[in-house]
Amino acid sequence: MKIYASNNTIGGINRSMGNTIAFNAGGVNVYSGAGNAILSNSIFSISGLGIDLNVDGVTPNDAGDGDTGPNNLQNFPVLTVVTTSEGKKALHVALNSAPNTAFTLQFFANRSCDPSNHGEGELFLLSRQVTTDGSGNADFQIAIPRQVPAAFYLTATATDPNGNTSEVSQCAHIAGFSIIVEDTEADLDKAASAEESFAIPEQFALLQNHPNPFNPETEIRFALPQASHVVLKIFTMIGEEIRTLVDEQREAGYHSVNWDGKDENGHPVASGVYLYQLRAGSFSQVQKMNLLR
Repeated sequence: MKIYASNNTIGGINRSMGNTIAFNAGGVNVYSGAGNAILSNSIFSISGLGIDLNVDGVTPNDAGDGDTGPNNLQNFPVLTVVTTSEGKKALHVALNSAPNTAFTLQFFANRSCDPSNHGEGELFLLSRQVTTDGSGNADFQIAIPRQVPAAFYLTATATDPNGNTSEVSQCAHIAGFSIIVEDTEADLDKAASAEESFAIPEQFALLQNHPNPFNPETEIRFALPQASHVVLKIFTMIGEEIRTLVDEQREAGYHSVNWDGKDENGHPVASGVYLYQLRAGSFSQVQKMNLLR
């Protein structure tokens, strides 16, 4: 998604307003403009940053946040996993930006971390309002409702009162421990099913393969809201069957399978556009993909 203007809103402050941005070459790229709020979205499995201001990779924080550029190059929060005096694990959050200003911080859980060590924002957990002091600092500990699954990473964004959302923070690896609970009941309600949201989708779906175009291998993901017998096949554009990738019972959840660009006999197929079809019970969906050798 590319933004060249000001005062756009991608998603919204509530979970129900968020979009899913996944399996493509970039997340939300802000080339120019200000006041572009990027809130409550699910951004994952992309080849670039989840949010990229100026589209030049990670923009380092600057003291006092006085630099200018797309979305005013808003500083992101800095996250650190800490151990409290009671021996419990918590998330330490530090934001340095404009002084005496209220910010909306949003927190996300992720199955993986970008090679830059900054995250994307796969599962929106909760929002928290914080106000910086006269030196531009906000510093506190926060609890993430429930237990985030083992080996997951936490990330966060900061949005100023004018709607300028930062890039996604660096990843904080939590290794599956339960973080202490100190947030409001509303926050707990928002994330009461955080772990389940990763496991059980709401509807059947066949997602766009990634990467696309590809050579020589690509990943195909699909979602099952209930256990189903799944058949996933590759066809030519004229309907000739090339390969059966899946023909078995699968549990409810998100699944992925790779295609190596070979037919049923292990021979590489030629460059071209191919179809892949998912059948699961009465559900059927077809997508196109492009193999470039």
